[in-house]
Amino acid sequence: MNVRSDSTPAADSPLARFRHARRVYVWTWLALLLLLATSAASAHFHLGVGNLIAGIGIALVKAALVGWIFMALNEAPALVRTAAGVGLGVLCVLGGLSLVDFGPRADEATAYQQPAAVAPVLTQVHRP
Repeated sequence: MNVRSDSTPAADSPLARFRHARRVYVWTWLALLLLLATSAASAHFHLGVGNLIAGIGIALVKAALVGWIFMALNEAPALVRTAAGVGLGVLCVLGGLSLVDFGPRADEATAYQQPAAVAPVLTQVHRP
């Protein structure tokens, strides 16, 4: 039995592991809530490009917390960590390729045409 003589659970008992995991999950959840509030608050400040950088940074931290703690990548085998890293790398490559698409485009003003009035179709009477 994994119980000490003073009736406290041993460090390797299921109860101790459950309490430790619960503590980790609660602190991670609180950190995610704090990051959510930070993300929502940063949207109200006009920082220009700083809003984009802050949003992406906060999203990366939240994704890392979810992957490391809730998806248990900290305890996963090397193959699972490698697969997660490859997926993240492919995502970065695809994001970079989509950003490269905007580079050669020129910002040209497009011609604007006033909308024309169109007769309403539903008010016409159709007789059989």
